[in-house]
Amino acid sequence: MAGHQDTMNVLANDFTARWQDAEPDLRRDLENATAEDRQAVTKRDYTIANVTPGQAVGPIGSVASTAEIVNSIVAQATSTLAQERAMA
Repeated sequence: MAGHQDTMNVLANDFTARWQDAEPDLRRDLENATAEDRQAVTKRDYTIANVTPGQAVGPIGSVASTAEIVNSIVAQATSTLAQERAMA
């Protein structure tokens, strides 16, 4: 779609089947399709809402060792738990 340069993988569902190979129609009905998707996300209706497996936030920007990744996850979890305890 014009203006959208990032892409992501999504699992196939009724919504993707309806718009597969129908991009011109989707462009014409984008406002309604967007509203339908947002409503489905709110209702957790995954026959319509996107299910995004794997990385969906953008390209990989760096390569880290396993130890660095695990340490980062532990640090984030520790910080999150500390914040949760502080709010309790």
